[in-house]
Amino acid sequence: MNVHEFADLAASHALHALSPDDERAFRAALAQHPEWDGIARADAETAAALADGVAEVEPPEHVRADVLAAIAAGAQQ
Repeated sequence: MNVHEFADLAASHALHALSPDDERAFRAALAQHPEWDGIARADAETAAALADGVAEVEPPEHVRADVLAAIAAGAQQ
């Protein structure tokens, strides 16, 4: 993996958007190249700063019920 590929993974990692396989690749690359830690930190800080600018919104009551119903339906299949 090169630094550009790692940077792509680091951005997705900061957003908690990596698949399990990509997460393993990210962690393995970081272990092999600790000098890339600054890339991962910068992405994490950017993601956190973006999240700080958004007010929390309470979802409507039916959303929780809909999600739980979908989970239950999926578990029964």
